[in-house]
Amino acid sequence: MECNQSGTVQQDDIMTSAELAKMLRIHAVTVRLKAEAGQIPGRQIGNRWRFSRSRINQWMREAA
Repeated sequence: MECNQSGTVQQDDIMTSAELAKMLRIHAVTVRLKAEAGQIPGRQIGNRWRFSRSRINQWMREAA
């Protein structure tokens, strides 16, 4: 995750399932299912998934 100088995570680094789905051009349900299966790096907070933009970019580079 991207951190500023005070060590806190920048808000624009965190994406929802819908935002990630738009970025990956897949359905949000597919994002959730793949995250639950460990195929997409993310964190579940309650019943919602959140994704680090920097971690997703790294994951995509590693997959290429």
